[in-house]
Amino acid sequence: MLTFVLAGAGALALAVGTGRTLTEGTGRRALPVLVGVFGAGLVAAGVFTMDLENGFPVGSPGGPVEHMSWHGIAHSASAAVAFTALAVAAVVMTVRCARRRAPLPAVLNAAAALVLLAPMSPEYMSVQIAVNGLVAFTWTTVLAVALRRAS
Repeated sequence: MLTFVLAGAGALALAVGTGRTLTEGTGRRALPVLVGVFGAGLVAAGVFTMDLENGFPVGSPGGPVEHMSWHGIAHSASAAVAFTALAVAAVVMTVRCARRRAPLPAVLNAAAALVLLAPMSPEYMSVQIAVNGLVAFTWTTVLAVALRRAS
């Protein structure tokens, strides 16, 4: 719970920094909003706890819950909104990089967006969540470093 809230607060701070740093070009308005939605979604996912299922966390029942609780639904919806917003932010960065004739960053941003937009499979959901987290936090870290260098 605390991890989601702290990560979301960090993403909200990144959104503010993005808004202050990007003053021109593609995505200067959309990118801070999308990163902010990602941050707010993470905070909400931390506030609303997930249902214990599929052996997660360790010691939880092995299968899916029969009926999701309201807070489990809110957690899942918040996470879905957060990661979708981040995927759209990666698409915006893809376009921004392509317009600036930076092919490698454009391709990497596009790859990040594709990973984040991949549909979740119930059989491999835990692996997909881990990969999405790795991609999301790598992407936000690279964005923060790039903005720091640009300022």
